[in-house]
Amino acid sequence: MTDDANRNIADEIAAIKAVAEALQPLGDAARCHVIAYVSEALGIATTPASPADLVPGHERLPVEPVAMMNEPTALSALPSDIRSLKEQKQPRSANEMAALVAYYVSEMLPSDERRPVVTSADIDKYFKQANYRLPGRVAQTLPDAARAGYFDVVDRGQYRLNPVGYNLVVHGLPSAGADGTSRSPRSRKTTKKATAKKAGSTAAKRAKTTSTKRSSPKRA
Repeated sequence: MTDDANRNIADEIAAIKAVAEALQPLGDAARCHVIAYVSEALGIATTPASPADLVPGHERLPVEPVAMMNEPTALSALPSDIRSLKEQKQPRSANEMAALVAYYVSEMLPSDERRPVVTSADIDKYFKQANYRLPGRVAQTLPDAARAGYFDVVDRGQYRLNPVGYNLVVHGLPSAGADGTSRSPRSRKTTKKATAKKAGSTAAKRAKTTSTKRSSPKRA
């Protein structure tokens, strides 16, 4: 292969990487719109080229650069906004929601806005955007989540999602019940109430039985 051909392939690989990085933060619909607009603006046919249309002597590019768009860290199956992410992952506590916010800020925001650390301001902002109930003390949310094992303390007021928190968001949510279905906080509360009610009913029966035995007259 000539030097010119090598340079052409290198330029194409660089272009693929640039396009992939630019499209990665967008949702599926937005990606399609961008690709369609650029194709139309440049007069590019969107139908795949057949082998007969290939330029003689031009080799196909290796598939590795394109595969970058499907890396596990990209998680293209995840929604692109915090509210949809919350609905998909169904966090059951403020600690889990804080981990979700940190993942969103460090992995899913546009590349020029991503940050490896979060603060209480992020908790307030993204809990509201996700329509998730704010804790009574917003400033205490990240320290509590750090004690739960999801964060490392970077500096005063700054926290970074650690591997435990990352695995919770990516692999642990939504949590599943014993039957493999998602289990919400409401169902857990209902179960606890039912258990308490059953225990109270059993105790009342025992007390009634004991009282009846004590009040029964002894036979002569």
